[in-house]
Amino acid sequence: MAASNGIAVAMRTVDDEGAYHMGDSEKGTVKTSLTLTKEELDTLRKLAAQLGVSVAEVLRSAIAEEAFLRDVVDEDGRVLLEAKDKSLKELVIQ
Repeated sequence: MAASNGIAVAMRTVDDEGAYHMGDSEKGTVKTSLTLTKEELDTLRKLAAQLGVSVAEVLRSAIAEEAFLRDVVDEDGRVLLEAKDKSLKELVIQ
């Protein structure tokens, strides 16, 4: 089933008991929906095009990166970004 604007694709599967499930059971995915502003959606699509991946993959990557950064900060760590000129800036996560 494809959602409007080509954003999401879901598969409907049937388990051994005959119950229907949305998502890809092999990957453990679950179909979900979210509300974005037009600007957020445009940015998401632009990122996906730049990276050559799906919109869903950009979202999955963003979730993984956020979780990683929060884990670092939760362990009293700091996240430093190095600019092209080798200067460092701290990314503050609240």
